[in-house]
Amino acid sequence: MRAFTLIELLVSIAVIAILIALFLPAVQQAREAARRTQCRNNLKQLGLALHNYHDVYRQFPLAAVCAGGNCGDDFRDRNWGTTWTVALLPFIEQQNRYQRWDSRLPSDDQPAVTGTVLSVMKCPTDLQRDPAFGIGNGERGTPSAPALYDKGNYAANCGGAWANVADGANGFDGAVPWGGPSRGVFSPRRAGGEPYGAKLAQITDGTSTTVALSEILPRASNWDCRGCWGRSMGAVFSAFTGFAPADGPDGIATPNVTAVGGHRDFPVYCGGAGDALTECVDAADGQMGGVAARSRHTGGVQTLMCDGSVRFAADSIDAILWRNLLTAGGGEIVTEF
Repeated sequence: MRAFTLIELLVSIAVIAILIALFLPAVQQAREAARRTQCRNNLKQLGLALHNYHDVYRQFPLAAVCAGGNCGDDFRDRNWGTTWTVALLPFIEQQNRYQRWDSRLPSDDQPAVTGTVLSVMKCPTDLQRDPAFGIGNGERGTPSAPALYDKGNYAANCGGAWANVADGANGFDGAVPWGGPSRGVFSPRRAGGEPYGAKLAQITDGTSTTVALSEILPRASNWDCRGCWGRSMGAVFSAFTGFAPADGPDGIATPNVTAVGGHRDFPVYCGGAGDALTECVDAADGQMGGVAARSRHTGGVQTLMCDGSVRFAADSIDAILWRNLLTAGGGEIVTEF
């Protein structure tokens, strides 16, 4: 039997290398398509849970509840307790875990629940992050011992202003000439300090044109609690991050907005480095804080609408349109996206 010549061997290797180079991108695209489908299914499952919760309690869950004392407008207060995700546990096949939850205690004191890995809260396209754990006494908003927080990717829509802002006029100090209220579907507080979860009848802009949940990105940092679904302000997003707009679309954090300057996220506590999409600025106690919708999908984020449908919002979406999709009763006319 005649052996391969050196030239034939080299040609064969070159052909195989070319085939692999052509094949790998297709494999990667197929894998991402599967991950994106799983992410979409997670949002659909959460949407079903939200509607089942609404059937029982006649409203969506509150973004977060103060378990003791008076948390007021301080989103770093240690007394924050039940979050919208914790409230949904019985509706996402986590009844046993929910039975261990004590609504009278702060979330930092309930690691057996908040440290649970919830696969339904994780987008497989994102990098999987280690949980955040208590490292001190909660100074400056860091989790306090014995806290343990699993991190997820799905966040509640807190509206067209900041996630931590009392309900009021649109924009900054009423300077932005937009007509309706900035309230979203959820809020850790509104005028008077009470938390808020909308009733379907209060979503007057239409359930098919109002976002309920979208994606966010956690960070590889122990004390940065973005994505901590068991902690107040951990799993929420909004139209504004920390930037105070002067007019029009300035300051609106569209999906995956470049995290520089005023568009950086202002989470409960900012930590870590090395990822441009999750650059952040530490926010002082009681000030307005917010997080942008972000994902590692190419070109945008997946959103759960209030009617239970899942839509893809492109990074290039018009800023005013994006903000209109986040207000539940702003009276805006929302076009197709």
